[in-house]
Amino acid sequence: MKAVSALLFILLISGASLALSVSGTDDTITVRAGESKTVLITVSDTESSVVSLGIIDAKPWVSLSYGTLDVAGSSRTTDFTVSPYIDTQPSTYRFAIIASSPVSGFAKKDVFVRVEKGEIIDIESIRSTGNLVPKGEVEIRTKVKSTKTVQVKDITVSTKVVSPSGGVTELVQKIEALDPDATETAIQTLSLPAGAGEGDYEVRVMIAYGSEAKSSTGYFTVARKAIISENAGKFSLLFGYGKRITVVNDGNFAKSSYDIEQDISPFDALFISGDTPLSKDGGKFVWRFETIKPGEEKSVVYFVDYSPLFIIIIALIIAVWAILFKLRSVRIRKYIIQKKFIEEGEEFTVGIDLKNGTGRKVNHVSVTDFVPSVFEFRHEHGPAPKKKKTHIGTELTWAVKDLYPHEERVLSYKILPVFGVHGELSLPPAKASLKHNNIQIELKSFSPRLGMVVSEEQEKKKFSIRRRRKEE
Repeated sequence: MKAVSALLFILLISGASLALSVSGTDDTITVRAGESKTVLITVSDTESSVVSLGIIDAKPWVSLSYGTLDVAGSSRTTDFTVSPYIDTQPSTYRFAIIASSPVSGFAKKDVFVRVEKGEIIDIESIRSTGNLVPKGEVEIRTKVKSTKTVQVKDITVSTKVVSPSGGVTELVQKIEALDPDATETAIQTLSLPAGAGEGDYEVRVMIAYGSEAKSSTGYFTVARKAIISENAGKFSLLFGYGKRITVVNDGNFAKSSYDIEQDISPFDALFISGDTPLSKDGGKFVWRFETIKPGEEKSVVYFVDYSPLFIIIIALIIAVWAILFKLRSVRIRKYIIQKKFIEEGEEFTVGIDLKNGTGRKVNHVSVTDFVPSVFEFRHEHGPAPKKKKTHIGTELTWAVKDLYPHEERVLSYKILPVFGVHGELSLPPAKASLKHNNIQIELKSFSPRLGMVVSEEQEKKKFSIRRRRKEE
């Protein structure tokens, strides 16, 4: 390497020209490690040319502000900056600034730099480790180094963590004292919130002592992850217990599916009710949620009621009464008024009966129904529902208020098939939701059947009638 540098130096000297010159300070530049200093370098040429600049024996901590200068028969300047690192060895360094021109040849200028031991406190490194996911703990370790000859007290380490969305979290820690030529690590802990966004987080650290301050920047990356938190709560019933299991996605990514598993004894399984499980094998009940989005909460509720074990005939009657008139306080029925074939454009009237059998006034009942996309919805009389269209049909919702004891309300609408169907179709059941005795009750009607079953003989007769009508 030294032989190559010597050869390059000889070639540069041999190509030097008095027309091109490089000038600057002749004094040795003195700078402390960890600090910075800049001097002006002047490039002159009697010819108009583009001059390329370079540094022989360059170090990573020396630089020129320009790599080329357009010298049009005059002089131009560039900054020569010296910024030795805090751990740069104290010594005198020689650098040669080389100017070359295709018109005027080469010129050089020797610059001497004396690096002295700096007396500063600086940030040597910033490292962030830990569980880098939402709700995880991040440990930020800032290594502070002193090159001073005296002890420094009361150093404040201030850290700002900036999320990809621009949110800022501030952390502050004190270093009581730092001895000469010593290193101290400030450890700060950041708790990432639920749903913390994925991506790069910027860690801005500033240390301050007396009237001096230094700053540096680091980064850490939060990964994309679905984090499911599961909480279970048990509550008492009159003759048993109930259990609610709630899951929340605290992550920043959707969970495609999640299973809730509960071990239930064969005895308890005889009396269980509530949300229907996906499977129940060998005493293990499994409920499955599909697609839990970030921040979304879902729950499963089931009940184990031992009352049949403690009830005689009269008690059974009371239990039946309680089930029919308390838990199923409002009865809902869905039916089709007309009995006819399903033809394209044929009109059918759908009725929904709602009857209060509780013996008390019900303030609010939410009734929902669904019209599949194979039917066209029409409303003519009675309370109008709120409509919500989807790609598979139309969801209807009625808000029924002030339903008095034994009162019956009828809701109706019309549907028209968009194409004919041979036989019968089952319509989705209507649903009612209400709160009774501080219990949220969900009721569902039977699924009514639409159309008529056609025998082969009736089908032939029907086809003949259609054919005669077309011929006429």
